[in-house]
Amino acid sequence: MRIAIVGTRGIPNRYGGFEQNAENLAAQFHDAGHDVTVFNPHDHPYKLPTWQGVKIRRRFWHERRLGALGIFLYDYLCLAAAFRENFDIVLELGYAPSALYHFLRPAKGPKIITNMDGLEWRRAKWGPFARRILLFCEGLASRTSDAMIADNPAIREYLLAKYKRQAYYVPHGAALLEDPDPSVCGNYGVAEREYYMLLARMEPENNIETVLDGTISSGDGRAVLVVGGCDGRYGRFLKGKYRKYPHIRFLGAVYEQRAVSSLRRFAKLYFHGHSVGGTNPSLLEAMGAGAYIAAHDNVFNRSVLREHALYFTTADDVAHLMKTYNEEMRDAFAAANRQKLEQTYNWNLVGRAYLTIFETLLNGGG
Repeated sequence: MRIAIVGTRGIPNRYGGFEQNAENLAAQFHDAGHDVTVFNPHDHPYKLPTWQGVKIRRRFWHERRLGALGIFLYDYLCLAAAFRENFDIVLELGYAPSALYHFLRPAKGPKIITNMDGLEWRRAKWGPFARRILLFCEGLASRTSDAMIADNPAIREYLLAKYKRQAYYVPHGAALLEDPDPSVCGNYGVAEREYYMLLARMEPENNIETVLDGTISSGDGRAVLVVGGCDGRYGRFLKGKYRKYPHIRFLGAVYEQRAVSSLRRFAKLYFHGHSVGGTNPSLLEAMGAGAYIAAHDNVFNRSVLREHALYFTTADDVAHLMKTYNEEMRDAFAAANRQKLEQTYNWNLVGRAYLTIFETLLNGGG
């Protein structure tokens, strides 16, 4: 099969969950003998024409200068190019704004498979107008994609209830941390199990303020490591709000995966605040790292972690978890979450599931 992957900020991953998805899936598809192309922004730091055998196509991208218009233009350029070439499959990671350009597909064009992500239009960062556009794109993708993929059972149920159309359930994958590096703690000036950690994109729906406010009200003075890029407006706001608390340390983005996973493993508690994104890849990575996880209490996180985590909703809940902390369930939770990665959130299983869907569609199934 000739497969194109669109809708991301490119590979190798320098951004987030969908980029990690694209990186892993593209490599697996190539290793299975398929011809794979990933569309990258023109300013991605990786400049070679291929990555692990995967072809890289570059298209103009300038979100910082053009804002949302830059994203609309980038998705248009990627899809227009993909439809001009003789691909069998276009895998679209996210529906907005790509779904607006499905009409460009020629009559005998490729099959479009859209990973619908989470409930993007519910994100707190969007205003009323943007939410209407995102909801429109969601509906458009549900009607014009040859197949939809939901990475979480709750998203699958939502799509069926709202659009009366079945989606394939295919989760994200994550790797198991087999060789944690305790020296990483010293590199960041902390000791094992004497610090807290959260990793997230700096956006309101990731409940970063809830976690940090809770850590402050708990009176616990241990370091809180906050990992994630802070260049955006909300990131700058957070750094300003908590600047008088020296134990809250904003590390920025850290892309060295073993270092990040080791920090998760050795944290006293790892807080996962994501609330609207389906199955979040960073949660699976924390499970693979053997982290002691305290997660925001919502249907998406519950469907993954089930009873093998601590949960919070408010800052008071966070403070209570810290004040009443004990190690009793740490090892049992870590072992159960590791088993889930081996049996369900496994990249080999995920890659095969995608390829089965592609083959089914190309053979006339749906």
